[in-house]
Amino acid sequence: MAIHREGITTETHDWTMIKASSLIKDQKVITIDGSLPVEEACNLLIENNITSAPVYESNVKEVSETTIVHPRSYVGMFDYGDVIAYILLVLQNMPPPGDDEAQEGMNFEIKDIIRRAVEGREVPVRLASDLSQKNPFYSILPEATLLSAVEEFAYGIHRVCVLNPDGSIKGILSQSNVARYLYTNQRNFSDIERVMNKTLRQLGLGVSDVIAVNADSPVLDALSLM
Repeated sequence: MAIHREGITTETHDWTMIKASSLIKDQKVITIDGSLPVEEACNLLIENNITSAPVYESNVKEVSETTIVHPRSYVGMFDYGDVIAYILLVLQNMPPPGDDEAQEGMNFEIKDIIRRAVEGREVPVRLASDLSQKNPFYSILPEATLLSAVEEFAYGIHRVCVLNPDGSIKGILSQSNVARYLYTNQRNFSDIERVMNKTLRQLGLGVSDVIAVNADSPVLDALSLM
C-alpha cells in the first residue's frame, strides 16, 4: 500500500516493490538432514512431490534447554539435477580398484563420494548438495522486494530461500511462484499485462536449440546432456 501526504492509502501497482515473503505464506518447507544417504534424500523429494530442498548440517543442534535457539546451518540445495550428477559421477568416473591416478585433479568431495561408492558405503547428501553446480543455496530476507528475487533468477538461479531474522527458513520462492503470481495478477500491473499480450517470438523466447537423443541411445548418454 502506498501512503499519500493526505493520509489516503492506495494499492500499489508496482510489482517490483512487492515483498517477496508475501508470495510464500503458509508454505510448508521440507528440509533434508545432510547426514541422510543420497537415496533417502531422493525419496524425500519424491514423497513430498518437490524438485528441490535445502540441506542442513546435522551436527548443528537446536538448543531447547535455554531461551537461545541456534539456527540450522544450511550447506546447500539438493535437487534432481544433483541426483543425475551423482549417478554420472559414480558410474562414469569410478576407477578400477587400486587405480589412484584416475582420481588426480578431483576435489576432496568428489574423491570422497567415489571412495564411498567403491567401498559400498552410504554417501551423505551433504556431499551431493549442488553437485550439478546449477542449484546453489541463495537466500533473501522477508522484506526483500520481488524485483530483488527476479534479479537473482535472471542469473540462472531457480529458487531463493526466504530467511527469518533468526536464520530459519520462512519459505522458498521459486521462478514458478513468481510466474504464477504475475500471471494471476497481471491486470493489476500494466507493464506485465503488456508483456503477457506479446507472442513468444516477439519476446525472443523459445529460440534455443532442442537437444535430443535417439531412442536407442544409452540412458547415461541422455543424462550427460541434461
